[in-house]
Amino acid sequence: MSRVVDFSGALRVADNPLWAHTQDAQSIVIVEPPRASGLMGVPNKSKARFAFELRLAEHFVARHPEVALCIGLRAETLREALVRAGAQTLVCTQPLAFDEAALLQALRNHYKVQALPSNHLFQKPFNPKSLKSFSKFKNSQKRDADEPFESGSVPNAQTEEDHARPSALYGLGYCEGSCDQDWQRYRDHHMAAYKQTRNGLLGRDFSSKLSVSLAHGLLGVRRVWADIEECQRAHGVDAGNDWLKVEILWREYFAHYGRIMGARLYGLRQIEAQNTLHWQAWTLGKTGVPLIDAAAQELMQSGYQSNRIRQNYASYAIHELGLDWRAVATHFEAHLFDYDPHSNWGNCAYIAGVNRGSAKHFDVIWQAKHYDPEGAYIRHWLGDFKNHTPWEQGESKPIVSPMTQDQFNATGLV
Repeated sequence: MSRVVDFSGALRVADNPLWAHTQDAQSIVIVEPPRASGLMGVPNKSKARFAFELRLAEHFVARHPEVALCIGLRAETLREALVRAGAQTLVCTQPLAFDEAALLQALRNHYKVQALPSNHLFQKPFNPKSLKSFSKFKNSQKRDADEPFESGSVPNAQTEEDHARPSALYGLGYCEGSCDQDWQRYRDHHMAAYKQTRNGLLGRDFSSKLSVSLAHGLLGVRRVWADIEECQRAHGVDAGNDWLKVEILWREYFAHYGRIMGARLYGLRQIEAQNTLHWQAWTLGKTGVPLIDAAAQELMQSGYQSNRIRQNYASYAIHELGLDWRAVATHFEAHLFDYDPHSNWGNCAYIAGVNRGSAKHFDVIWQAKHYDPEGAYIRHWLGDFKNHTPWEQGESKPIVSPMTQDQFNATGLV
């Protein structure tokens, strides 16, 4: 074999430049197992997240038998694959995350590395001045998105019906093929209402649920962007399709912001031990605040949270419980099926007020009453709901009482 082609994070046919390099190559996909993170004895990846990623990879290699499934640490597995194939060239997508980019740089000392465009709209770096805030990034956005790639002929592709879909969130079949169908269904029947429904907490169609597909490369973001623009040309720009593009630009913003931050995105690597009582209460859903405890259960049981819930869950941990924002980010990293390093660490730093601007606080009681007025979300995950502030009716007080926005403003952290 003349080269190794790594499909990790690119589990699709359409809009995937890797397929043009598979002839006379050993193609692989790597799934990394959980390993100790050094923080509170927590692994960097939950068993549930690992099992989900493994199902995705198994489905992909079943459809493409020429691709081999490898389980192991990425650096070691890539070197072993290159040695086993007798190859001097690695072909993969260009990572923007610091750790992944550093790994490729190390491999370049011994092998030729051909890094192809990643699953982002824009491959060229941005001027750091345009990344000082999202509004500057969006308002200065003059580039056209890169065009989707033509994959050409894909050898040995088997039909979707040949293999069962991995089970996943809200009945969505997160795997190659079914993601296309789910996206087309959402685009044609629900996208127009996106701006009105995007703050929903329960259900399948209040949001696009694209985050899992994009994080694992089950869909190409250039293809999604082109689909939205085609809809806009055919049916006009509306609040729904326009706002979905804004959310995709947020993903781009965090990716390119992370690219210029490098290792600084993650803060100092050494994270001190956290308050054990607060940490366990937050991660296990024992804070006494119904919305936060429901959020903890959703994350552990499903590997997912809506954007609205993630912001509230992180804000309470950082501002009320006093947990290190980096510890909060590692907990999300361990459990989220749609984990993306830039969006995850960028959002947690954003809420903490690190690197850019002031801290962002969410009044979790106001948020609960506004977005879950009847307690449907809380009842779904906790099995019961009385009200959003049960301690006011004589029940146990929360481990730390939530602050109102005025109380937080008075702390001077704004």
